[in-house]
Amino acid sequence: NPPFPNPAPHLPSSAVAAGTASVAPGATVQLNFTDVENQPRFEAGGEYFAVWYHGLNVVNVPLDVSAWPAVPLQVTVPDEFDGKGLVAMVVATEQGAPTLESIVTAPSLFLQQPEALGAVFSI
Repeated sequence: NPPFPNPAPHLPSSAVAAGTASVAPGATVQLNFTDVENQPRFEAGGEYFAVWYHGLNVVNVPLDVSAWPAVPLQVTVPDEFDGKGLVAMVVATEQGAPTLESIVTAPSLFLQQPEALGAVFSI
């Protein structure tokens, strides 16, 4: 089977950093880029956004990358989301990440769950 997508964009992928307590709406999440050979590249003075997708909703949040990599990137899951389902986020140079060229990182996926269900499974 060929790699998917083909051709693969080889964008840096991120994971939620260890010790993250929640990925619920309103939570602040630290991104961990685990592949030391494939780290995001940010231009000094460039404008960057965390572009969030949930259902048909797209939310753009300005992202401060000025101190990266000395200071890890932190993003806040938008309060507009309902806390259910799957949320995707990319770092991009343009709001909405309208082109492949504007996308800086591979999508990060955040599994949301109803709070009550989380309480049942935390027992």
